[in-house]
Amino acid sequence: MRALARREFCLVLLRRMADVRPDLVAEALPRLGATRAEAHAAHTRWQALHHARRAPSGLALRTAVLGPSLPGAVAWTRAW
Repeated sequence: MRALARREFCLVLLRRMADVRPDLVAEALPRLGATRAEAHAAHTRWQALHHARRAPSGLALRTAVLGPSLPGAVAWTRAW
């Protein structure tokens, strides 16, 4: 299965955000040079990858999609 690119992952996030803030999504899609259909296709691909039997899980899935973190990047941790 083909992995997602960073732009496609942004489209996935926008697709999920469309239920809550459709006005912001409508403004953001043209800035990315994307259509609602492209966002829907990216979301469909994400769901297929996320639920695939052989897909990595957790952080490994996000790393597979977004690539390794940049050198010197701050890691997010939970403070609880």
